[in-house]
Amino acid sequence: MLSCKPTPGPERPVKSLSRRLAGAACGLLLLAVSCSDKSDSPPKPTSRNTSNSLSLATSTNPVPPPASIPIAPDPNVAVTTAPPTIVEVTPPKAAAPPPVAALPTDPPAAVSTLPPALGIADREAAFLRAMRMLKSASATERSNALQQIQASAEAGLPAAQHNLGVFYLHGTGVASNQAAATRWLRQSAEQGFAEAQFKLSALLVSQGEAPLEEAAGWLEKASAQGHAEAAYQLGVIRLRGIRNQPDPAGAARAFRVAADRGHVKSQVNLGVLLFHGGAGETNRNEALTWYRRAADQGHPGARFNLGTALAKGDGIDQDLVSAYFWLSLAAQQGDQDAEAAVKETVATMTPAQLAEGVRRVSAYRRSTRAEAPSSPSNPP
Repeated sequence: MLSCKPTPGPERPVKSLSRRLAGAACGLLLLAVSCSDKSDSPPKPTSRNTSNSLSLATSTNPVPPPASIPIAPDPNVAVTTAPPTIVEVTPPKAAAPPPVAALPTDPPAAVSTLPPALGIADREAAFLRAMRMLKSASATERSNALQQIQASAEAGLPAAQHNLGVFYLHGTGVASNQAAATRWLRQSAEQGFAEAQFKLSALLVSQGEAPLEEAAGWLEKASAQGHAEAAYQLGVIRLRGIRNQPDPAGAARAFRVAADRGHVKSQVNLGVLLFHGGAGETNRNEALTWYRRAADQGHPGARFNLGTALAKGDGIDQDLVSAYFWLSLAAQQGDQDAEAAVKETVATMTPAQLAEGVRRVSAYRRSTRAEAPSSPSNPP
C-alpha cells in the first residue's frame, strides 16, 4: 500500500529534504556545510536558477546565482539510510575564460588608473568596456582589461569588486587567493550587491560553524533583493541550525520566499514541511499546491509525493488515474521508488482507469516531444 510516511516498514517514503523525512513529525535531517562544486546526477532536475559559476557581472545589477552552498550530514544526528536528494548543491562546472596575463596575487590597496574625478556613469562605462575586452583574442588587450577591472574595483564600483573577487576565487587570470576574493566580495556586498552577498556567504560557510551567523545575515540581505537561491540556502542553514539550534519555522519562511519566486527545490521542501507539520504547522492542501508547482517544473520528487498522496487520498481526494500519471512521469525520470509505486497503484486500478492513465501519459509525452508541452497539471 502506498504511503508518504518514511517509516522503516514496507511503506514508501516521501522524496523530501533528505528524501526520507522521518514520520508525520518530520524528523528533519540536519545538515553541515561545505563549499565545493559539484553537479547533480541526471535525471534529478535542479533549480532553474543556477548558472555558470564564473559568470561575470556586466552591469551593477546582480547576475544569476552561479553556485550554491553544499550541505553534508551532521555527524551528531542520526541519518536515514537514503542520502539527501533535495537539499543539495547543483552548480554546473564552469569553463574558465581564455587565459590572460596575471594580476599580482594581492594587489596594492589603492592603485587606480581612473581619473579621481571620474563620475559613476563613466566608471561603469569603463568597466563594461573592460568586460568586453576580456573576450578579445589579444593577450595584451585581455591584460589591459583585467587592469581596468581592478582599477574600477579600487575606485569603488561594486560590480567590478564582485567580478574581481570571482577572479581571485577561481584563479581566473590571477593567482587564486581566497583572502583577496573575500576582501573584494565583502567590499561589493557592503555596497548592497546581491550576488556578492551570496558568494561571500558561501565563502563564510566553507570556513566552518563560527561564521554561519554572518553568512546567514548576508543571505538575508541578498534574499531581500530577490535572490531566490540565497533564500533557499538561508532555509537550509536554518533547518540545519546555527550552533546546534535548528529553526524549522525560520527555514519554512525562507523556503516560502524562494518558492514564491519559482525555486523548485524550495517548493518541494516547503511542501514537505507543511505536509508533515515539520515547522509546527500542518497544511496539507497548501503542501499539495507546492508539490504540484514543483511537479509542473519537472521535479521527480515532487511528482512522487503528489502521486503518492493522490493514490492514498492523503490530504486530497483519491484519484488513481492522476496518481498513475504523476508516478509514471517520475518513474520515467529514473526514480526507483516511483517505479515501485506505479506497480502498486496499477494493482488497485480498474482496466478503464489504467487505460485512461496510459492515455494521459502517452499524450503528455507526445506533447513534450513536439516541443509544445501541455501543463502536467492539465494533461490532455
